[in-house]
Amino acid sequence: MSTGGQHKQWHVTESETYTESLQKALGLPGLDRTAASKVLAAVCWTVEENPHAWPKVPGTERLYMAKTRRVTSAAGFVPMLRILFTVEDSHEVVLRQADSMDFFL
Repeated sequence: MSTGGQHKQWHVTESETYTESLQKALGLPGLDRTAASKVLAAVCWTVEENPHAWPKVPGTERLYMAKTRRVTSAAGFVPMLRILFTVEDSHEVVLRQADSMDFFL
């Protein structure tokens, strides 16, 4: 994938807590796994491109929050997600937590 000659500044990694919480958040009956993969890829891409574009969690110095909307398709749905991540000093972003914010399940 070309970045138009630009070099990405941020490296994104997943913490063990993020991986576990994401599995729990997406472990729902009726989940559209294809759509969920696309939603997560889009969020990760935006975090990698510019993590500071997401809102900072009030009262913290390095913790940011990305939110998605609920997606419904013929194959099922993807719940509204909240992804918490930290921006490290070394141009590294660490995904810390993922939660389903879908209150209508």
